[in-house]
Amino acid sequence: MNASANTRSYKRGAALFIRAFGFVSLVAFGSLALQVRGLVGSRGISPLAERMEIVRTRGLSLLDVPTLFRFADSDAAIFTLLTVGMLAALSLCIGRTPRAQRLAIALCWLIYLSFVNAGGSFFAYQWDALLLEASVVALFFSPRGGEQRVARALVTFLLFRLMFSSGVVKLSSGDPAWRDLSAMTYHYFTQPLPHVLGYHAHQLPAFVHTLSALGMFVIELVLPFALFVSGWPRRVAVSGTIALQVLITLTGNYGFFNLLAIALCLPLLDDALLRCEAKTEEGRLDGKVSRASLGCAMVYVLASLLSFLPTLGGPTIGSARFALAPFHSTNAYGLFAVMTRDRPEIVFEGRFGDEWIEYALPVKPVALDRAPRFAFFHLPRLDWGLWFAALGSGSHGRMVPRVADALRRAEPAVLGLFSDAPRERPDDVRVRYYDYRFTEPGDDSWWSREEQF
Repeated sequence: MNASANTRSYKRGAALFIRAFGFVSLVAFGSLALQVRGLVGSRGISPLAERMEIVRTRGLSLLDVPTLFRFADSDAAIFTLLTVGMLAALSLCIGRTPRAQRLAIALCWLIYLSFVNAGGSFFAYQWDALLLEASVVALFFSPRGGEQRVARALVTFLLFRLMFSSGVVKLSSGDPAWRDLSAMTYHYFTQPLPHVLGYHAHQLPAFVHTLSALGMFVIELVLPFALFVSGWPRRVAVSGTIALQVLITLTGNYGFFNLLAIALCLPLLDDALLRCEAKTEEGRLDGKVSRASLGCAMVYVLASLLSFLPTLGGPTIGSARFALAPFHSTNAYGLFAVMTRDRPEIVFEGRFGDEWIEYALPVKPVALDRAPRFAFFHLPRLDWGLWFAALGSGSHGRMVPRVADALRRAEPAVLGLFSDAPRERPDDVRVRYYDYRFTEPGDDSWWSREEQF
């Protein structure tokens, strides 16, 4: 059926988006539940209660650090909020009335925000910010046609900022590897958590890496503008975005980030494309927009511009951005602005008698003969944090002595973050620094390494 731009229906895509958002939120909460004790539990690397005590000591208000953990920060409180968050996300997957839907989305936002603001550097990632901002946009969806149009426009704006900013930061950084299109020759082995398909992608010829970088720039810098044009231009832009996210997933472990980016594409797919009956239903599709929804949407767009314009070299309104920053709901985006050419790694070793044994993390490379692993949608936050720490990130680097101390005590919650780690207390723990690289096909191992210091 050939629907015109004015009568094109997007109801099915909007419904799919809410369910997909619920699934991504469920994955995010579930992934966190598997590791939260070792990360920020009372016996974890960076106990959440310690951070809350600092907040109270400094006299920071609820607007300065908005989190429910200001009222209770025990392990029981942590798992209670995780349980409520997972139930709210599950209700979105199943489908509920509009009022219940908005309540569930608001709960997901509030609980996840509480972890982001209380969890420190373990939650300082762009996918956490994107999930919170996607929650805000999801709140605008309702069965009324007018509200759907506003919500779809906000999703379009968010997806545009996510993709376009990712391309802009690569060029504006001045990194020659992006400008001469050689960055992908380094990317697959230097990315945070590669898996086995990333190893094989690294072995592809140089011209393939060049074409990959060029194609990525087309998708990130050109196609986002087509998102604002209905019909086949938008379909091309959405298809390119989804294809890029799938390719990223096929070569590296990025948790739920790519899945969430794909979910944001769903409201932009019309019912004809999704092979649904594209009824116009004029009374509903062309319904009026409430003043409250329109006002909130305008506030969101203006707040988003405060984060987006500096990415393009525009002015920075410091006080306004500072006031909005604690809510992590209007964000700046842009990954891999500078392509790393080496892969420094931090390896923990415990001494048991005369033998030093390495503590292997589940996804981060340690053992040379272990194939890079798939994490699927799970996001191992200690693995990620140590990648940043090895690159010199100060906030992540502070976790290294904390991890070493927990290993000396053989803290069960922290040992649970490692794979095949000895459970008894070591005589000593040391930290070693290596430079890792993929080996050539046919070698007996997947990685080679050279100790740095």
